[in-house]
Parts: sequence; C-alpha cells; structure tokens
Amino acid sequence: MFNIFHVGDATANTTSSFFNILTPLLCGNLVYKWKNDSSVILYLLEIISGLSSVHVTPVDPSTYRHTVRSICEFITNQCNREKKDHKRQLHSIIVAAYYCLSSWIVQHVNLLLSDRECVWTILETIELGICGAKSSNKQAKNEPPTTILKGQKPLVPSSKRVCDAAEACLSNLMSVAGSFPGPFGTDTTCSQLAEDNILKLIMDEESNSSKGRSEFHYFWSEPNLIIGLCEFPTNSFKSTIKPKIDCLKDGPAAILIIRGPFGRHVWITHMRLSPLLGNDSNSQSNYSDQKQEVVINRPKPWGCFLDRLITTVTNNENVPALNFPQSISDIPLVEADHIIPSLDEVGSELGSNVRQEINVFKKLITTHASLAKEVGLRCVQEKINAPYPDPITEAQAPM
Repeated sequence: MFNIFHVGDATANTTSSFFNILTPLLCGNLVYKWKNDSSVILYLLEIISGLSSVHVTPVDPSTYRHTVRSICEFITNQCNREKKDHKRQLHSIIVAAYYCLSSWIVQHVNLLLSDRECVWTILETIELGICGAKSSNKQAKNEPPTTILKGQKPLVPSSKRVCDAAEACLSNLMSVAGSFPGPFGTDTTCSQLAEDNILKLIMDEESNSSKGRSEFHYFWSEPNLIIGLCEFPTNSFKSTIKPKIDCLKDGPAAILIIRGPFGRHVWITHMRLSPLLGNDSNSQSNYSDQKQEVVINRPKPWGCFLDRLITTVTNNENVPALNFPQSISDIPLVEADHIIPSLDEVGSELGSNVRQEINVFKKLITTHASLAKEVGLRCVQEKINAPYPDPITEAQAPM
C-alpha cells in the first residue's frame, strides 16, 4: 500500500521529494479510498494537519495547492452526502477537516493565496460550511451553471458546529490575507521595528549614544507577554513619524513594544490624564486662552502586584473549581463508569482494617496539602518583603 517509489530511485533520497510524494498519496486516499471509513479519517486528517507545519526546500507550490484542493473536495463530498448520513460523527469529521484546512492556510498563506483558483476553491468551501450551499452550482454538461445571489440564499448549514468551524476558518483566512510583507517578502507578520530603530527616530545622535536602550522599561503583563515602554515628549518626534492629529499637544507620549505568542507589535500612545476641554461650557472658551496647561500628578499605584495576587487567590479559594461543566451531572452513567470502584465500596464496613488505612491515608494527604500551602505563602511573603529592585526578579533590557 505504501510502495510509492522504487528503492533505487535517486529522486526519493531528499526530504522535499518524499514530502511531495507522500502528501498527494494521503490526500488521494482521503478523497477516494478512505472517505467512508470514519475510524481512519480522523487519524488521517490529523496526519495531514501535522504535515502542514513541515517546511521543506525546495518548495513545490503545486503540492501545497493540490493538498488544499483535496481537503476542500473532501469537505464538499461530506457536506453533500444524503440527509440520513448527517449524524454527529459525520459532522465531527467535517469540523476536523475545516481545522486541517485552517492549519494549511496559516502555515503556507503565501503559496496558497497567490493562486486565484486555490483562493476561489477555499472561499467556496467556507461558503458551503456557513450557508449549506454554494452560490455557483454545477448542473449537467449541456446546462449552464446556476448562480444564487447571496441575499437570496437561505442559511441552512449542516450543523451549528460545522458553521462555527467554517467561520473560524474564514477568520483565519482574513487574519493572514494581505498581511505584511506579502507573498514575496520575509516569512513574518510581525513588526520590523525594534528598540534601536525607534530610538533613532525619536532621539538625536548625541542622546541616543548616551542613553540607548536604557530608555525602555520592561514589564511582565501575563504569561508569554512582555511589554517594553519608552516615554518621551511628542515634540521630539521626527517629521517622518510625527502624529498628524490636531488634538495632540506637546506633552508626554509613550511607545509600546509588545512581544507575545503572536509576534512583536509596536504601538504609540499620547498620554493625557485630563480632558482637553473643561467640565463646564465656560471652560471651552477659556481653553484657547490658556498658555500653560495644568500639571496633574500621576495617579498613585495600586500597590504591590503580589499583594493583590494573594488577595485574589484567597478570595477565589472559597469558590469550588469546576473541572467539568455543570451539565455533566445530567449525563447518565454507563457500565464503564462502574469499573473503578469508589472508596466507599473498597473500604467495606466502618471500623474495618481497610477503612482505617484509608482514613490514615486521607489524613496524610490533608497534612501534606496544608504544609505545601504554608510553604508557598511563606515564599511569597519573602518575595514581598524583599528590597526593591530585586536583582533576581528585575527585568533587564535585551542585549
């Protein structure tokens, strides 16, 4: 079944050649051979989705486009099956196929969206999942295709899950389509600006050489997110990036460099702690006559982050954690749920040796949990009492 090339074939000795042979073979089996075998389809879709993250050189664009067309053809065939076949298992397969299509779109957007026919096929497949039908339906050979306008077409998707999966695929397509740098640029959608480039734009050479990256202060906001903040007056902007907004006066401004799971992004903000106009109507006429702006002190900090974190955690301890949704109690039990007996069934009668051993084990677990909690609170309290700045936890500018 997997004899896809001869051993002596020299073209099969490279990773790119093997990838270009294996992927069409799996897609062909997906569309024709195993299309009705539900026990194999989900595993096959997972394998094809994993192949989307494989990057080989040299790249053959036809292989990637053929793979996406095969996935779209598979989704179309499954959605057009008879009504009696549309069950939960079939819809799960269609949802998995849409997620597989999304992974290929995100990983190889430059190769796919540069082909007009490939984009048309993807959009038709997404339309089929959202609306339940395509706008252009092919008829017999002698009859011209009929076109249904978007406003006249009823929204009858196969199921709500299929519609949500198609909309998620459309969202992924719209988020990566037209993003910088385009099909022929660097393979990145992040900002190209860094600290050195920004400092050259907002500072002169003398101050740039003396201060450098020390102007940026770095903060940890949440897991996997680092924010770099640089404050400066707006009159230090060069003409290339000076904001063209009438309401912005010479005052404090800030540049944010956000580094997270989705790349590096740069934002510029103008800080204003009070409205441009006063609260009453008379202040509007007097605002233009004011030569000096009222200096407003910075707001007081909220306090130590760890103090607020401990308070939040302490308040949340009274709320029981939901490891499963509340509706799980409404689901009837099956025979597999009774295979593992409960402690009440194992412990037999009260006062027995087994019951006593279970009670001793529960006491050990409770004692260990209380000790672990006490040690954790003690460590956090030591961090709170540590002098500022702490060389261990203080963020440093990147070298």
